[in-house]
Amino acid sequence: MQLEIERQALKKERDKASKERLENIEKELANLKEKSHELQARWQTEKTSHCRIADYQEKIEQTRQEIERSERKSDSGKGRALTLRDSARVRKENVRRANAV
Repeated sequence: MQLEIERQALKKERDKASKERLENIEKELANLKEKSHELQARWQTEKTSHCRIADYQEKIEQTRQEIERSERKSDSGKGRALTLRDSARVRKENVRRANAV
């Protein structure tokens, strides 16, 4: 913000030192904007990853609850089938995520 204000003030000046300072400020502002864009892109990527992980954890929790309900109802066959199916899916997903990193 301060650089923006200084840049506006220097635009009105005509001496050589002010023009050089203006040029330096514009370069610095360009670098800062580029870094800002890079950081925003990185943040967005990480945010997306965290959302996916949260969704995945929610699915795991839902499956775990479904298994527990099935076991409480003495429907252990369904519970075992869910456990085997979902544990295989979880393992595959973990391997995929590990390879992605």
